[in-house]
Amino acid sequence: MTTARGRASRILTPLALVATAGMLLASPAAAAPTPDADLVDPVKVFGPGTGYDGVIDGRAAGTTLAAFEFGGDFETYCIEYAKDTPATGTGLRAVSWADSGVANLDKATYIAVNHATIGTPLAEPRAEKTATQLAIWVLTDGIDHTEVPNAEIVARTGELLASGSAYAEPEAVPGLTGARVTDVTALPATGDDPTVVQVTVVDATGAPVADLPITLSVELTTADGTVDDWMDGRTNAAGVAVLAGSEHAWPVGTEMTATANVRVSNGMVLRPTDGGQMLLAVPGSAAGTVTLGTFELPAVAADPTPTDNPTTPPAQDRPGQLPHTGAVGTPALFAGLVALAAVSGILFVRTRRRA
Repeated sequence: MTTARGRASRILTPLALVATAGMLLASPAAAAPTPDADLVDPVKVFGPGTGYDGVIDGRAAGTTLAAFEFGGDFETYCIEYAKDTPATGTGLRAVSWADSGVANLDKATYIAVNHATIGTPLAEPRAEKTATQLAIWVLTDGIDHTEVPNAEIVARTGELLASGSAYAEPEAVPGLTGARVTDVTALPATGDDPTVVQVTVVDATGAPVADLPITLSVELTTADGTVDDWMDGRTNAAGVAVLAGSEHAWPVGTEMTATANVRVSNGMVLRPTDGGQMLLAVPGSAAGTVTLGTFELPAVAADPTPTDNPTTPPAQDRPGQLPHTGAVGTPALFAGLVALAAVSGILFVRTRRRA
C-alpha cells in the first residue's frame, strides 16, 4: 500500500529533478580568472626630482622621477594637488585621460612639455620646475598660485598659463597597463629552431595586449658552460606571440623570464597602485624593459594551437569529441535529467494505479 508520505516523495522526485536541471542550465560557466596578483608594475616612482619644498600649503612643487624596471628614468608632474606624492618604489600604471578624471590635461601637458619654449624661463632650474608645477595645478585643481610668497615664481606661473595652447592625448602604449603573460605553450620544433614557445599577454583588465615585442630569456647549462639565451617575438591582435630563434634546445622545466621593451609618451597619466597622487609623464625619449612574468617551460603539447591565428576550431569539428557550449557537459546533463524525470513520472503513475 502506498502511504501519503510515499506518494508525496514520488511527486516531488520528478519535480525536484526538473528544478535541479533548470538551475544547472541557468548557471553560467565558471568565470576565467581575473589577472590581479601576478600583474607587473611597468614603471615605479624613482624619487624626488627638481623643485622647491614648502611652496604652497607646506607642499613641495616640482617634478617627481619615475623609472622603468630596467632602463632610464624620466620626469613627471603631479596632477592631484590634494594627495601626497607617491613613495619611492610605488608601482605606476598608465590610465587614459578620461579614466583619470583630471581636468585640462591637454593644456597641462602642453605646459609640462614645452615650458622651456614659453616666454622667458627662470634661470634657476628649481624655480622653473616649481612654476611649471604650479601652472599645472592651477589647471588641474584650480589652486590660487598668487598665494606663493615668491613674486618671480608667481609671475612665471602666470606667463605659462597665458600660453593657452593644448596638447593631444598620447596613444596607449602596450605594456604600460599592468601587462602579464598568461598562457604558455611549448610548440614542436620547426626548421632550425629547437625550441618554440607561444605565450599570451593580457593587461590589467584581462584584455589582450597587441603589437608588443616580447623576449623570453633563460640561463642554460651547456657543454660550453653556462650561457644566457633568448628568443624574440611580437604579440598579434589576440595578444599571442610565438617566439623562436634560439640555437639551443631548452629542457622542460627551464625557468624563463618574459620581458617587453616599452616607452612612455609625453602626457601619459600614470596612476600609483597604492591610490596616491597621479602623475603626468614628460619622458622625452626614455625607454626601458619591463618584466611580464617568470615561468617554467612546459612539455610540448600533444595538439598545440596554431601559431599566427590563435582561433581554436569549434569542438564539434574535432573527430571523436562531443560538441559542448557554456559549462562543460551542461546540455547533455540537462537532457538526461529531463528524461529521468519523465521516467520517474511514469513510474509514479503506474504505482498510483496499483494502489
